[in-house]
Amino acid sequence: MALHAALKAGINHLLANDNWLPPAATGYAAMLRQCKRGYADGKSGSDRRGHREAQEGLRRFFGDKAAAIAAEYPSRGRPVQAAAAILSDLDWAWAGRASDRMLSEHTPVYSYGFADRTAPPIFPLPGGVEPLASHGSELSFLFPGAALTREQRKLGDMMITYWSRFAATGDPNAPGLPRWSPVRTGHVHRLAPGPGGVGIYNQDALHKLTFWDRLAGVYRVPAEEAGPGAGA
Repeated sequence: MALHAALKAGINHLLANDNWLPPAATGYAAMLRQCKRGYADGKSGSDRRGHREAQEGLRRFFGDKAAAIAAEYPSRGRPVQAAAAILSDLDWAWAGRASDRMLSEHTPVYSYGFADRTAPPIFPLPGGVEPLASHGSELSFLFPGAALTREQRKLGDMMITYWSRFAATGDPNAPGLPRWSPVRTGHVHRLAPGPGGVGIYNQDALHKLTFWDRLAGVYRVPAEEAGPGAGA
């Protein structure tokens, strides 16, 4: 946990200080911040005002790319849920994949996607948002006392074994568990309860990463966001 906290603090520092980033990463960092700020305007639930605020947030911070994003993430009367999907895919999955790949050039990296949409959330969420597999909800699987089903408890035991092995050896694999391959092979591990729940996680498809790759290739970062030396 200490290592994770240190890595997260380091990444947050880089995102907050563009001068530490190479030009390409600078554009991505600005893109992340704009998405967060823009969708803060659309947090008022599923009413029409919230929908208008969300659309305005998209236009304000993504300019002529707002229509493409809105089409990819239709609100269907629930702008907060659409905002949550965008932030999950862009801020967590897309950025996480980039950091996984960069780190895997120097050391073995094992990535996972926690996919139990019935996991008990660890914090209250605003109205209009389904928790699904929310960030941090896997933590309740590691400790006693959580209201878990039998299958969820089995998954928790698996996760404890995986992570204990990784802490001890640098490799999460253990006898009797589904094989967990490193990121350099293109593998992301799926963690979910029930038969077949642990295996390959199709991160790119589930989080629309090809869409964000395509958008990043043409996205222009405003000069005040990009900082000195940043490319388009």
